[in-house]
Amino acid sequence: MANAGNQYLTLAGLPPSEDASALIRLIALATALAVTLLLANLIKSVGRFIRNSSTLQSIPAAPGSNILLGHVFPLLKAPKEGRGAWDVMEDWSKSANRELVRFRVLGTNGVIVNDPILLKRIFQTRFKVYGKDLTLSYHPFMPILGTGLVTADGDLWQKQRLLMGPALRVDILDDIVDIAQRGATRLADKLEQYKGTGQIVHLEEEFRLLTLQIIGEAILSLPPEECDRVFPQLYLPVMEEGNQRVLRPYRKYLPTPAWFTFKHKMSQLNSYLINLIRSRWQARQRGVVPDRGDILDRILQAIEAAGTKWSAAIETQLCYEIKTFLLAGHETSAAMLMWSVYELTRHPQQREQVSCGEVTIAWLEYCVAAAAGQVHWAAASCSQLPWWTAINKGCSALMLSAAAAADIPWFCHCCHECMDCPMQQGNACRLGCEHWLGLVCFM
Repeated sequence: MANAGNQYLTLAGLPPSEDASALIRLIALATALAVTLLLANLIKSVGRFIRNSSTLQSIPAAPGSNILLGHVFPLLKAPKEGRGAWDVMEDWSKSANRELVRFRVLGTNGVIVNDPILLKRIFQTRFKVYGKDLTLSYHPFMPILGTGLVTADGDLWQKQRLLMGPALRVDILDDIVDIAQRGATRLADKLEQYKGTGQIVHLEEEFRLLTLQIIGEAILSLPPEECDRVFPQLYLPVMEEGNQRVLRPYRKYLPTPAWFTFKHKMSQLNSYLINLIRSRWQARQRGVVPDRGDILDRILQAIEAAGTKWSAAIETQLCYEIKTFLLAGHETSAAMLMWSVYELTRHPQQREQVSCGEVTIAWLEYCVAAAAGQVHWAAASCSQLPWWTAINKGCSALMLSAAAAADIPWFCHCCHECMDCPMQQGNACRLGCEHWLGLVCFM
């Protein structure tokens, strides 16, 4: 080996040296080790790909596949056509007219599920068999979600579920309804100022700020002014970059200005939340406990009662959980509000039915009472609110059209029957079951 090193030095026109020869041997050894690891990972990946492809072979494939890249091109072309990935997947499901359709993105296989019975198996009866997809679906948002409840699995999920248990109690709805009502009133007063001015108002942005205000107050007791100061500056840019990386995963690896902005905003958001969590815990240790705490207070109380030793790891984990609440709670709610307004502008008669305000109050009171167990979720009760039922169904279809082929199906939670809109069938399934109905997407 030493002679080989000296030969390389001679060929390079350098005098032979023991130190230089040893350096060359070290470089050669490191290169050989790196190549070996790369080959091992390549073989492992190829083996996994072959095994998964063989398992899914019986499921019909979506059209437009490339032998090397799979369905990358149809997904990449969708934004240029004014469509999203979900629209493409909906088309695939329609074209196959089957409950299951498979697609592939490079070496990753995916399956589109269009059947409520199969969805129940995945999400409920056999959920332990199906691991969460952290390498593709959640990957762009992992800096936000981390090891939070959404991405945790197995024993870690059980541990996190116990940690977050106090935050998921049904009585928290009593507080959230009041918080939401105050937020809606603030937004209404704000929009009233634009009345008659002819000025354009970006309602989607207003709804996003509204939902962030509600979540910020419910979780952290932050006033709306503080929510508007922090979250649009630190959280929304991070979320937007995550959305960009869904169909452009290369953005994660390119040191562009957007990459540095993402890292900086993410670091600032983490520091803000961790400092807030730490100050709350220190206040509790001094005996400063609110009479009616927010979600974070309930979690801290559970940690204190369990005698868990406070550490930086707990602070980091709680930071992930709070960011999970932000991600899970604000985006879909804001989109639902925006689509609801859009649908109501297209249907003046229904808009008049809703604008009286009585329907909204009745619906909120009914939801709170049902969640508290004071009344039963029943299709007959929902039939008293036909316009909101129609709006919710229509907007859910617009938001989550990939979940079903032609329309969002309804699902009877007793006899497991799938059906069309229950409004067209007397709010009861064909088997005569009187139990409550629900959208498959929100099961």
